[in-house]
Amino acid sequence: MEFGKTRIVVIGGSAGSLMPLQRVIGALPGGIGAAVFVVEHLAVDSDSKLPKILSGDSRLPVRFATDREPIAPGRIYVAPRDEHVVLERGRVRLQRSPKDPYNRPAINVLFRSAAAVYASSVAGIILSGMLSDGVAGLWAIKNAGGIAVVQDPAEAAFGDMPRNAVQNVVVDYCLRAAEIGPKIVQLAEVGKANRWTGSGGMPRILIVEDEAAQAIDLEDQVRSLGYAVMASVSTGEDALLAVRELPDLALVDIRLAGKLDGIETARVLKERFNVPVIYTTAHDDDETIRRLKGTFPSGYLGKPIRSKDLHGAIEVALSACGITVGSPE
Repeated sequence: MEFGKTRIVVIGGSAGSLMPLQRVIGALPGGIGAAVFVVEHLAVDSDSKLPKILSGDSRLPVRFATDREPIAPGRIYVAPRDEHVVLERGRVRLQRSPKDPYNRPAINVLFRSAAAVYASSVAGIILSGMLSDGVAGLWAIKNAGGIAVVQDPAEAAFGDMPRNAVQNVVVDYCLRAAEIGPKIVQLAEVGKANRWTGSGGMPRILIVEDEAAQAIDLEDQVRSLGYAVMASVSTGEDALLAVRELPDLALVDIRLAGKLDGIETARVLKERFNVPVIYTTAHDDDETIRRLKGTFPSGYLGKPIRSKDLHGAIEVALSACGITVGSPE
């Protein structure tokens, strides 16, 4: 189990989940390196006071999620009444799409969208509740390489939801409510400093290039085009550490120093972290092209790289992920 890689925490609960939710939220420290999203089943005709209730126990700001707002660590986003919360790359969306299967907001909708966008950076938590909402979503998180956590059914006031999760998902942790918060901290924290600052501003680019002069030139081009350089690293191994800070896109040289070449590095970036990749290379032999096609890249740029070509490739790749420079936050 890898600790310190979780950046998105999604929590779902229904009947009997308020008290365990308060325990979980109350255990989270200020400045935690993860964004937390909460779905509680709500009656359509009732006004939720959940943010106010949770704020009494929380050292983090708690509020209802709003449409198109940026995702940032150290915040708790609560699903509003009668709207699904859907995560996109870097931002929150609210939807009045059909109930799933009986609820809006639905746990499954939040969990599935988190898994689709952030893959192994997600930890999903199911608390007390009746029936089985959240089970399919938790399976999606686990299938994407994320972490699956449930409240111990023996402790839950209504054990159906966590019990169904245990029966249908390979759960990583089955814990009492008081143990879940500390586990989130263990999964999310990275040493004393959490470098992730969220994805709500300029698109954040990870550069993987082992030739220093070319790396510096690429950094300058990326910044001049209006993007942020999240990190610039020289090996695939370093890229797999840097990607935990959730870049929006990676520019990856095919030939790298170290055990991992660019193609293997890109494969992991996409499969485990769902980060789109544009290859940068001076090599275009048939074998290289055959290998990189199998990773389904978002683009391919031959060296030397022209700023105009770089701009077009980045814009196309980001657009495919729903990210645009200067888009509404």
